[in-house]
Amino acid sequence: RVQAAAGPGPASGTLDCVLDVLQECSIFVPGESLTHLLTDCAKRQDVARARRLEVMARCRGPGGGGTLPFPAYDPLLKLYTQVDRVKASELFKEMHQHGFSPSEGFLGGLLARCSEFHHVEFAEEIAAYLQGRSLMSLALYKTLMKVFACCGQFDKACDLYAAVVRDGIE
Repeated sequence: RVQAAAGPGPASGTLDCVLDVLQECSIFVPGESLTHLLTDCAKRQDVARARRLEVMARCRGPGGGGTLPFPAYDPLLKLYTQVDRVKASELFKEMHQHGFSPSEGFLGGLLARCSEFHHVEFAEEIAAYLQGRSLMSLALYKTLMKVFACCGQFDKACDLYAAVVRDGIE
């Protein structure tokens, strides 16, 4: 089995073999390695492999309690923002329930992805999180405006001007 994992073949097949061996041997994928693998999945939009890694991390993660390591949320949220808005929203909520707080820059990047993939509801959820913590900046309002404009919701984009003024952002 290990020999098959090390042998020639397509990279994705090799990774699957390695993951099989890790599962069979009950070996936990270290956080940094997990993050690199998930980042690759996000770049390739490889949802199936990302979900497999997510399940492995939850089963064998710290304490085995189903909690993902904080760095794993970044690539998973980027991927799910592209392909599964509902899963992205669930993961976003879970992240906060476990006490993880993403940076303003990361959330701005997610908002930009929402614009690209027309996920208004998830963008509004991110904005509500930021507004609830008084973290909205002019750059984030501009990105949210772009989400609304790209999704044809021009009234909502224009309404944000009032929020910018209300928040005293210049």
